[in-house]
Amino acid sequence: MIDYLFEKENLLLPIRWSNSADWALRRCRRTYWFKHIYASPTSKWGSPRREVYILSNVQTLEQWRGNLVHTAIQDYVVPRLQRTIIPSEADLQAFALDRARRQLNFSSRKSYRETEMTKTKGGDSYAAIWEDEFKSPASRLTKTEALEEIKLALANLLKLPGLLEELRRSSWIVPEATIRLEENGIPVVGRIDLMAVCTNASQILKLVDWKLDRKQRHDCAPQLWLYTYLFDRAARYQDTSFRYQAIPVWIKVLPKSLIEVNLLYGSIIEHDWSDRRVKEVNDRIFRGAHRIRALLNGRNPKQIQGGELRVTENSNNCDFCPFRQPCQAL
Repeated sequence: MIDYLFEKENLLLPIRWSNSADWALRRCRRTYWFKHIYASPTSKWGSPRREVYILSNVQTLEQWRGNLVHTAIQDYVVPRLQRTIIPSEADLQAFALDRARRQLNFSSRKSYRETEMTKTKGGDSYAAIWEDEFKSPASRLTKTEALEEIKLALANLLKLPGLLEELRRSSWIVPEATIRLEENGIPVVGRIDLMAVCTNASQILKLVDWKLDRKQRHDCAPQLWLYTYLFDRAARYQDTSFRYQAIPVWIKVLPKSLIEVNLLYGSIIEHDWSDRRVKEVNDRIFRGAHRIRALLNGRNPKQIQGGELRVTENSNNCDFCPFRQPCQAL
């Protein structure tokens, strides 16, 4: 019943649909084309496609500090929770700030532009920050302020003892799980920040979305609904080592708790999950797939030329687009 829209037409898309890809396509067709079709990490060094790939990795300071916090939780906090240990604030801050400073140094030297440099070769020092690439601000933050917000976010995480204690006692905990599946010809992908089976009076599956948002817009609900939708339909997930792991059947049938944690404020918001939300996600994927289908117009993605695509109607989008130079050259 919930797949009624897909029964009308099998889209058979050759490009995967994701939350970020859909946002890019709605924002600007050319941005979507550069990032999700044209960019290539395997193209010859110095080629236009490799250059676009390098630009696709450029982050604003807000994006960078958010990713830094995510990876600190993934690589430091979760492994200790799996051993039933809650890390100390001093140790966690030292780990995160060491990585942050190495990444800032890597970016300021533009090491990401060194010949044959890859993310694998750069390891956890790899970073490409907007202000280093373009020498102009794209953020209200300075690098010093970004470091302070990283410290604040991690300090606030450790001030959520109820949540951390639940996670410490969890029987199954997985960070940054990528789920891929196909919905009636539509390849869909999403990454869940944290999944954990927690036990109070009874067992419950917690799906967590970490957020660093000064405006407290509370707009993570659609994202959490999408990830829950994918989890319910997937048989396996891809872990941070890119290995596929089966999702135990007993976990899939547990009741779910969807929580959004804004680490800049130490606040927790719980979101609902119902048949109505299932239909909303189903419709959203279908509409997004139609946008991609309209872009392709029956062609192979490699046949699309960026110059044939209209530019965003909002010129402000161009001000903070990493692809401005290659776009102007089309």
